[in-house]
Amino acid sequence: MPADDVAAEDEIVQELAIAETAVAQIPDPDLDKLIAKAVMLQGQMRDLTVRLAEMQRLVCQFQQSQYLALGSVLGECLLLRAEYYRLKAEQTGEAADREEASAARKEHDAFRQTVEESSQQAPQLDESEQEELRRLYRAAVMRCHPDRVDDTDKDAAHASFLSVQEAYRRSDLAALQRLMGRLETGAVANQRDRATARPSTDDSASRRVRDLQEQVADLILAVQTLQLDAAYRQARSVDDWEDYFAHVRSRFVDECATLRSRISALSGSAA
Repeated sequence: MPADDVAAEDEIVQELAIAETAVAQIPDPDLDKLIAKAVMLQGQMRDLTVRLAEMQRLVCQFQQSQYLALGSVLGECLLLRAEYYRLKAEQTGEAADREEASAARKEHDAFRQTVEESSQQAPQLDESEQEELRRLYRAAVMRCHPDRVDDTDKDAAHASFLSVQEAYRRSDLAALQRLMGRLETGAVANQRDRATARPSTDDSASRRVRDLQEQVADLILAVQTLQLDAAYRQARSVDDWEDYFAHVRSRFVDECATLRSRISALSGSAA
């Protein structure tokens, strides 16, 4: 082939390569819209995850504070209730009384379990530590949420995510710091760029958006459900926890006296 022809062919090849690159770089408005929506949904998912965890943590703190504030009087009252309904069920033999006795026994057992769990809780945090706990939690959620990693790493991410949730629920700053350290150096931490990479087609972006929409909808439902939960509503409605617990303690003291009298009466009649 003559040299001039070779040079001309090289120019054509170069022009075609430049044209192909230019075509590949033409923006796809539909794909860009889908990617923007996916980014927005990811932000919503992160915010809802944090909000739900904060709501759950409030309930946990209220319940733990309640058990610690009421101390032995609550345990004594629940024990007396269980004994009273047990004696009553033995005397009457009524199904309703047996159910009452069973429910009272389960309530007392649940209280004992909660006391045991409360004894293992981390110490109370001051304001700066509370802020650090929230900051670490948000950062950890961004690193280990199962939706933000490759499929091969979802199991590990899910396990880490649950550990982060539990540490935050218990206000365990030390545990959350350890978890964050592992996330920063572990395999899950290296998946963020790949997990959030730009989808290559409209189809993959559409699937991504649908998945995120479902997760956001689930989180919204979880938040709304907890908002209606009696324990959450109580924790939110009480302004002065210390004053409220003092009032409740007084009522339990009175109930204990009443239950002792009833138990004594039932025991005397049985004899």
